[in-house]
Amino acid sequence: MSLLRIDDTDIAFERLGCAGPVIVFESGLGTDMHGWEEVAPPLATGAQIVLYDRPGIGRSGPRHGTDALLACTVADELLACLHVIDVPPPYLLVGHSLGGLYMQAFARNYAQETAAVV
Repeated sequence: MSLLRIDDTDIAFERLGCAGPVIVFESGLGTDMHGWEEVAPPLATGAQIVLYDRPGIGRSGPRHGTDALLACTVADELLACLHVIDVPPPYLLVGHSLGGLYMQAFARNYAQETAAVV
């Protein structure tokens, strides 16, 4: 696990694999990246995997502010993380439950950087 800093918040992330398409995993409401531990590692033999905890989830720092959390805000934060991590688009986006909504928002807002949504 590594940490990066976006807007005064530490974001926990993991990268697996070193070649192939980039697959980004988004967890559901209240769950962290460990929910993907049986799914992601086998894919890392042929892909670059990005797992992360949104602010306020898992090992990431707390979410600042009291405004309602919009899906487009999560999408913007994810894009910032992917740029800091320096993984190239297009991204294969995988989301579970609420994470699926966030990945759909990412795909709508950043269509040129999205290969597919699962």
